[in-house]
Amino acid sequence: MDHLSPIEARLIGVLIEKALTTPDQYPMSLNALVTGSNQKSNRNPAMSLSEEQVFDALADLRARDWVMMVMPSSGRVERYKRSVKEKLGVDGWQEAVLAELLLRGPQTVGELRTRCGRMKPFESLEIVQNVLDGLAAPADEREALVKRIGPAPGGRADRWMQLVAPDSHPQDAPAAAATPSPVARAATPSADSAAQIRHLEERIASLEATVEELRQLLPHMAD
Repeated sequence: MDHLSPIEARLIGVLIEKALTTPDQYPMSLNALVTGSNQKSNRNPAMSLSEEQVFDALADLRARDWVMMVMPSSGRVERYKRSVKEKLGVDGWQEAVLAELLLRGPQTVGELRTRCGRMKPFESLEIVQNVLDGLAAPADEREALVKRIGPAPGGRADRWMQLVAPDSHPQDAPAAAATPSPVARAATPSADSAAQIRHLEERIASLEATVEELRQLLPHMAD
């Protein structure tokens, strides 16, 4: 498999994410890719990439057919688009799940359903599981793109990790840091209100994922 470096993985994840969430701003400029790669929300680990680092990584991705450069009819700024579907032979649902794993690392089925909703709405956990099963099965000349791993420390549900960029989120790497409580954040005078909102959204998403997993388990517990 043509594995991605951590920086390349971040860029591919961002390109997929922005194509699905803000299509009017896609393809993306170099500056937009730097900003998207370094944003604090929906990213693990946090990065602080320079324009030069992103430019060099894009050049390597273009040479290996992960990315294409396009010149808009209006404007002089080159823009970039991903070629993930063609490169890996995946569909739009699989691409969204893969992007979430590239951007945040190993996650449970419930977390993926909740967090992928901003890119592709999944109606049930079973649909997410089917997508993961498809990504985990080798197809044609393509190797498995994801695999199931054990729960996070203190967790119960198994997680799934991507195999496209194995050095980005090693299996034994720590999960994203827990979000501080709203009270603790409010007590910090320098806390930025927008950042607080993003943290709250992340906490709510995690809680919703946990509730959904428990709801799915209830019928089996009753048997």
